[in-house]
Amino acid sequence: MPKPRQILTRRKTVQNIAKITRTMEMISTGRYRQFQNRVARVRSYTDGVSRMVGNVAADASLGIELPLLTEHPEAPRDALIVMASNRGLCGGFNGGVLRTAHQRYREWVAAGQTVDVYAVGKKTHSFMRFRGIQTCWEIPQYERRVDLAEVDTLAAELMDRFIAGELRSVQVVHATFVSASVQKPTILTLLPLGEIAKALPEAPAPGPRKLGPGEYHYMPDPDTILGVLLPRTVSLRLYQAFLDAVLSEQVARMTAMHLANENAGEMIRSLTMEYNRARQSTITTELAEIVSGVESMK
Repeated sequence: MPKPRQILTRRKTVQNIAKITRTMEMISTGRYRQFQNRVARVRSYTDGVSRMVGNVAADASLGIELPLLTEHPEAPRDALIVMASNRGLCGGFNGGVLRTAHQRYREWVAAGQTVDVYAVGKKTHSFMRFRGIQTCWEIPQYERRVDLAEVDTLAAELMDRFIAGELRSVQVVHATFVSASVQKPTILTLLPLGEIAKALPEAPAPGPRKLGPGEYHYMPDPDTILGVLLPRTVSLRLYQAFLDAVLSEQVARMTAMHLANENAGEMIRSLTMEYNRARQSTITTELAEIVSGVESMK
């Protein structure tokens, strides 16, 4: 049995770790509440705009060529944006995202495509380096505020490469926030935007009748309006992916630290009981030695 002093040292160590995990849980809870309402508002707006663009993409009556809706099956390259966290201690959050991204990467490579990996988050950088995968763009994950200007810059670069026929498609691998207990790794097709028409579910009817895809009125003309709307849709969808990734990370870390706190509490109680038993055993042994010494002196 360990000595009482050794048990006290172990208990003190666990208590210090519990202070750290409790602080991390409080920080993650605050950031989760900060991002939750923002994500819900942006998601409603982005889904509405994406659904409208999907209906436009499905409307063959327009008869116009829109570069962001055009597929490039002959393009030799694909772009894969992978969004993980900067730090660990968030359960299986990073593992799920990185496994999904690696699987998609291998599928494209097996099909003979060259894949340009855009790595978001330090964990993504480490994973790609370990796998021997070269990245063409690296930034840390946003933890407090997603910079819309930087997202627009990245979206503009991807759109320029896609319009030039350099990229066949652009996909984003990130965690989607479903609930406080579920964060699901998701592959989002960012370009071409024509994929929205296939991916989006049917929208609920806004009134007594449901409008069809062709019932849009463009003023002054479809080319001008869609020339502004489509690039903005790409930026919004990428911005939404960043927000979802940050929110999912904070929820995953909050849950992991909460479980760590519970385990630390159980370990502290167990060590306290073990310390009491060891101390009682020590006292009993010392009393027995004293009694034996007194008896031997008689």
